[in-house]
Amino acid sequence: MCPSTIGPKTIWIWQKSGVWCSHVLSSWTDCEWKANFRRTAFLQLCNSLQPHLQRQTTTFRKPVPVDQRVAICIWRLVTNVEFRTISHLFGIGQSTAVSITNHVASAIVKNLLSLFIRTPSEQEFESIIQGFRDRWGFPQCGGAIDGTHIGILAPPVSSAGYYNWKGFYSVILQGVVDHRLMFWDINVGWLGKVHDARVFANSSLFERGQSNTLFSRITEGLKE
Repeated sequence: MCPSTIGPKTIWIWQKSGVWCSHVLSSWTDCEWKANFRRTAFLQLCNSLQPHLQRQTTTFRKPVPVDQRVAICIWRLVTNVEFRTISHLFGIGQSTAVSITNHVASAIVKNLLSLFIRTPSEQEFESIIQGFRDRWGFPQCGGAIDGTHIGILAPPVSSAGYYNWKGFYSVILQGVVDHRLMFWDINVGWLGKVHDARVFANSSLFERGQSNTLFSRITEGLKE
């Protein structure tokens, strides 16, 4: 039974152990970092999000450090483990784990999405087209597109619409990558049951292609 009182005073928070997280951030080897977080990318993400995630120390408690906040969000998104498990691993409450995950994910979308996921410039498109031709043997190609299903818990309302042909509940992510396999366009959120063609036909990517505003006037002459 969890302790709730000591003498006449009520404990307003039950301190949890964050030993696992402290071990990860201080003593993992390069191989362990590469297998789980990618150290360089993790540190860059922490630095970029520092101004948006930093919290002040109050009289009642110390804030969860930025690197731990980022680690919580990444671990949740990558492993999809229950928030109860996140709570045990990082030494925080379940509600705090939910709050931090949502906050960090929102901060990434709001402040970093447009920096990394964006339509290439005309010069960048020329480089991509050349890259597809030289590396993969595809002429006149500005991107490779496909869809993938991201598993979710079945929602209480209209759950049938999320049940995909693979046999689980999901939302669809449509992505476009360049010749280096780097994303430059995403469209996420369609119900798992929806066909890929419908997702594409209702995307801004398709609209720009139809209006001839996607690739501008870029052409590639045929070579002998």
